[in-house]
Order: sequence, then C-alpha cells, then structure tokens
Amino acid sequence: MLTVTSLSVVAVMSVPTDVFSLTREIANLQPDKTLEKSGLETNLLTNKLGGEESNFFLAKKDKDDDDKNNRRRGDDDDDDDDDDDDDDDDDDDKKNRRRDYDNDHKYHNQDHRGEYHRSSKYYRVKDWNCFFKVGRLVNSKTKALVVHLDILEKPVTKYANVVYTVYARQNNRWVQFYSTTGARLIENKGGKFFLAPEVIEFSKLRLDNINLSKSDLRFVTQIRYDSNTKRDERLVFEDVWNYSSISEISSITQLTTVSATTTTSTQTGSYNNNYNRRDNDDDRRRIEARREDKKEEKRYSSKAFRVQGWNGSFKVNRLVNSNQRALVLYLDILDKPATKYANVLHTVYARQNNSWVKCYSTTETKRIQKKGKKYFLNPEVIQFSRLRLGNVDLSRSDLRVVTEILYDLKGNREERLVLEDVWNYSSITEINSISQLDVVSY
Repeated sequence: MLTVTSLSVVAVMSVPTDVFSLTREIANLQPDKTLEKSGLETNLLTNKLGGEESNFFLAKKDKDDDDKNNRRRGDDDDDDDDDDDDDDDDDDDKKNRRRDYDNDHKYHNQDHRGEYHRSSKYYRVKDWNCFFKVGRLVNSKTKALVVHLDILEKPVTKYANVVYTVYARQNNRWVQFYSTTGARLIENKGGKFFLAPEVIEFSKLRLDNINLSKSDLRFVTQIRYDSNTKRDERLVFEDVWNYSSISEISSITQLTTVSATTTTSTQTGSYNNNYNRRDNDDDRRRIEARREDKKEEKRYSSKAFRVQGWNGSFKVNRLVNSNQRALVLYLDILDKPATKYANVLHTVYARQNNSWVKCYSTTETKRIQKKGKKYFLNPEVIQFSRLRLGNVDLSRSDLRVVTEILYDLKGNREERLVLEDVWNYSSITEINSISQLDVVSY
C-alpha cells in the first residue's frame, strides 16, 4: 500500500478499522502534462492637469496683461509647490511599493527554493503560531533528517519544552525509531522564538528491517507548557509524509532562516546586525500576514502528492456564504498512470474523547473526466447538516480526511494509494465560492 498524508494538530491518534465505503470511478486515460500560468498585473495611475483661458477687452490690454502675468507667476509658484509635494509622495509610494515587491519576491524565492512547502505545515492553536518543517539533509559530510519547529508567536509561559518522536510504517503498523533524548526548552516570554533544529543522522537511527526510502514517516511534535492560569497544558502536532516526498536540502540553513536567541547559545553580533535582523523579521511578518490573507487556502489546507505515477494535490476548505455552509473536498489529479480501473473513496472523521469518530463517507459514484489535456473530478461538497457529529463541537475539533484510490495496473494486482490529511477545523481556509479552489472549468 502506498500512502501519502498531510499534517495537522492532534492529541492522540486512534485509527478506526472501518474506514472506507462507496467509490467513485476514475477514467482509465493516459494523462498529459499540464502547465500552470500566473500573471502580474500593474496598475498605472495618470493625473491630468487642466487650465482655464480668459478673454479680456483690448482697451485694458496693458493692465490686464500685467495682472495676468502676476497671477501666472503666483499660480506657477503654487503649482510648483503642489507638484513637489505630489512628486515626493509619489516617489515615497513607489519606493515603498518597490521595497514590498522586492521583499515579497525575496522571501517567496526563499520559501519555494527546494520546494520547502512540500514538507511543511502551519499551525495556529491556543495563541501558538508555529511553522513545522522537515527536510532530508544530503551532502558530502552528513545524511540526516532535519526537523524544525519555527515558533512565530507564543503566549507568555512559566515553563515550556518540545519533544520530537519519529515513527516509520512497517506492516501497516507505526514503529518508533527515534525520540528526543532530552526536552528542548522554550523561553518564557511571549512572542517570536527561534528553536534550534533537530538533526537526526541516518547512522543513528534504529531502522532494523525498515526500508526508509519506501516508507511513510510520522512526526509527532509535543509542546508541554505551564501558562499563567493552568499547569501542564499540551499541544501535539502530528505530521505524516512519504519519505520520497520530503524536501531534500544540502544545508540546514536552507530550512531555518529565522535568527533569534536560542536555549543553547547566547546571542552575538553587533548592534547593526541585530537591527538588520529586526528589520528583516518585521518585513517577514508583514509578508506572511499578506500571504495569509490572500493565499491561505493554497498554503495551509492543501497537500501536493507525487507517488508511483500519480501527481496532484488534495484540497479541503470551508464553504460559507448566504446560501450554504459546507466542507469542500477536491482531489486535483494532474497526472496518473494507465489503469484498467480506478476508484476514489472519501471518509471524514472528527476527534472526540481522543478517538476518531466517522462523520461522513462518500455517498455516490462520480467519474473523472478528461477534457483536452486535463483531468477533472467534481469536488465533494459536504453540507454541515449531513455530517453525523453527535456531541462533537466542530469548531473546536480536529478533522481527519482519508482519501483512498484503488486501481489496477495492466496485468498487476490491485494497488492502493491513501492520502490522509488532518487539520484543526479552525485552520481550514474559509471560502465563499468553489471557484476559489482553482477547479478546472470547461
């Protein structure tokens, strides 16, 4: 079984045995590659100045000419002042827009260099704002897994630490092969904090008979802390990736770009360096806030996959408008192998009392279509009223979405690809139209 999964905020995972139900059929068509196009729009503002003309009697020509000249000089002076102010304002606006554009593209290039977002996940829970990243470090000196919890914002705490545990899937079971040898301390003051990355060298892993290159890996990150009002609070971030889908890096700095104090070393450097870091951090916060407003659905509630000839992305969103409230699941298949048949199943679970309770499963069969060079599968729209929630408070729950593709290659036995995605309900991006999912239309 081939499994590609996403990541989310969870406490304890309990996997039900009865997972899948009805199917939807995928067309057995050989895919073509698709191209994504993006454009940059530029707005040009043009101000036009108009004038007035006056006619005077010839009998008063000399006097009126003098008056006109005086008035013209006064107008010219005023215009010069206004133009100077406008020019200064325009120059400032242009500089600010150019700086924002340059900074945005600078961080955009850094964020996407090496496809970091392919193996990363953003969390915002209980006043904690974190970005979890994992990479495969491969260079002439070291081969290792690098785990980094980037704490963008945290509450004031009396005590806080982080523990990492890593599992590999073996015979449909999770086998632990690494655990932090000591808790990583987090400072008590609120705000941004840089936590040193966890470097897990392959030579130190207890792999036994596990073939890491063909395995799914499960990363469990646990934050334990004492707040000002409560003791021993916990956050658990659980992230699952296929080993081959984890981004490969050649240096740790490719994964960790934020500079701040750590629990293991003191801050060094000149005042200018500290000042520059603060400027860079401020720019980064503004850019991240802007991206969060505009593109949150693409960064934080979607997952790309590329396994055994299958290439696509899975998206989930909350559809909220005047007509309906629903969850929308969308499997965007960009490429697929030639198959005799293929079926897709969706099942949704909600967390209740530390166990997963099934609240929805696919109710009808739909066929994937091919129009031109693109595949198209209708999104699954799940009205909130159709969810079997019982006593579950959806707004405070974790949701686990299991998408299974069953297919038969030519002459081979049935294959299975499982996409497992877990999100906290509040982290799922809200949309007001299905078209915001970038669904292909014909």
